Amino acid sequence: MIAANEWWDGAEKFQEMSSRDCSSGNEGFEGFLKIRRFLEPHWDPKGSGRHPLRSKFWVASEPNYKGLSHFSKKLGLLEKVEGSDDPIARLGVAEEYSGAWAELDFALRLQLAGISCEFVPRTSIPTPDLWCAIKDEKVDVEVTSIARPAH
Repeated sequence: MIAANEWWDGAEKFQEMSSRDCSSGNEGFEGFLKIRRFLEPHWDPKGSGRHPLRSKFWVASEPNYKGLSHFSKKLGLLEKVEGSDDPIARLGVAEEYSGAWAELDFALRLQLAGISCEFVPRTSIPTPDLWCAIKDEKVDVEVTSIARPAH
């Protein structure tokens, strides 16, 4: 079994070499490094083959480098949202990625619209995903997403 850091080391070596051939390669490589910083501590090497982002780390193309850069910028904005550590950590787990990204994406949209929000800490009892302030009122937000098929 390959360790998470070995998997990421391999992807980083690939991106470092491949990114030199694209005009936005440097920006994409920097984005990759930032994404690695966020996801590697939570990456499950056993599930990495099923992870929705896996292929993005092993592709060398102009559109992919722009995508890596854009995604890393989103993560940079999201890490400033209070309580975002948990949903960001869940992005590294293949089975949790879709639900975590739905929550993070919604929080980012709120933030970009000027609506203050924070993630509610997860507990053993059901809680909303987010709290946001709308017209000086605290509003509970539950984000749902359609689960990906198991096969």
